[in-house]
Amino acid sequence: MAEEPGVLEGLGKVIPSIYYDLIARVCAGVPFLAVLLWECRTALGEMTWAKLVLLLGAGYVVALVLTPLSLPWGMIQLLVRWRCKMPVWNLQKGRD
Repeated sequence: MAEEPGVLEGLGKVIPSIYYDLIARVCAGVPFLAVLLWECRTALGEMTWAKLVLLLGAGYVVALVLTPLSLPWGMIQLLVRWRCKMPVWNLQKGRD
């Protein structure tokens, strides 16, 4: 008799993707927020657990917003390099 996939097996496949998505978003969003809020660091006061959780959550949301904005970044780099007459990198051959 073939075993049917259980709830735990399905959960075991979902948890790593959620975990790595969370890590990827938080690691991108929190430094971005830290740079934005650097000038206001004295006004924000001492870091508490509540502020840390808010910072992590806000970093996740900011990274979700920044992800679609970063997709055309390669084209922007190529246009700037072309405009400034800088060398363009080719992944197959290396530098032109």
